[in-house]
Amino acid sequence: MTLALVLLEGTDVDVVLSPASAKRLAQLGVTRLDLLRDGQTVGVVLEGWAFDADRDAAAAVAVVAGDRRARTFLPVIRVDVGPGSTGGERSSS
Repeated sequence: MTLALVLLEGTDVDVVLSPASAKRLAQLGVTRLDLLRDGQTVGVVLEGWAFDADRDAAAAVAVVAGDRRARTFLPVIRVDVGPGSTGGERSSS
């Protein structure tokens, strides 16, 4: 699963997702969108199994940000931790 975080600054920012916008995001592979907000910034988390953030982040940002200035963050590394791993174990072959 790939994700991208889009930050839109401003207290008057509204993110409006029309049916056409949702369809475009789906075409880009986005299957989930989360909205985050504090007093100064709106964050939009885009993720999906078929979403290629390296290739399609700019197009997805254009859908959610429109002509507003946005900062985009892409993951550098992803680590999944399971209940049986402690990090110090090594397997011997």
